[in-house]
Amino acid sequence: MKTFLPPSSLLMIFLSIQEATSLAVNSPRRAGSLDDQSLPQSRCRTTRKDFFIALGTTFGAFSAVPGITLAAPPKKVPPYIQERGSLESGLGPCPGQPMKKCCWSTEDTEGRRVERWVPPTPLQGNPEAIAKVLEDTMAAYPQEGQNDVDKGGWQQAERNTDGKGSTYLRYEFTSGKFKYIDELELLVESTGKISVRTSSRSAGFDYNVNSTRLNYIQLALENEGWKVKLV
Repeated sequence: MKTFLPPSSLLMIFLSIQEATSLAVNSPRRAGSLDDQSLPQSRCRTTRKDFFIALGTTFGAFSAVPGITLAAPPKKVPPYIQERGSLESGLGPCPGQPMKKCCWSTEDTEGRRVERWVPPTPLQGNPEAIAKVLEDTMAAYPQEGQNDVDKGGWQQAERNTDGKGSTYLRYEFTSGKFKYIDELELLVESTGKISVRTSSRSAGFDYNVNSTRLNYIQLALENEGWKVKLV
């Protein structure tokens, strides 16, 4: 089994080796030696060469020990991943306002709020049936895009259920020219409550791409008897 050595431990070991190298270089010379006669009677300093020798010794020593691997620094999690919802946490609001104008959510409390969708009476109280209609509606969304958006296609990137009636759906939409990716999240709770969030992964303004997509989907649901409010 490999042991991963964190950078902090490596730094402590390197400093110890570097200090030992410094002591060795700066140790007093024997009286009467040629070096003692030719150098000024002052404390010597560790040279740059000594520093890199110590550094190389540190890395070389640990690379030669079986089972030890130097740990890579932790990767920064992109904001769009941190903002994603789930079955457990629900969906999030739209952060970064008033500057960020590329998000809409039923959970937002400011100017980017989507009115919660209300399904027809026969579907109410039946979360599995609601999720099925939402998936069918999404499946009918044009792969070639519509109204000059989503020309790069789309895909269902995630589908999770909890066995109690709740369903989480996540879709990715790609722009035609620059391949920007937007994400649409749908959450149907076991009570039949529906949450919606659509957002761009990057940038602060989306030229109304998210609202154009969202309204297209809402109009499709409205044609099936759902109560929606366009953004």
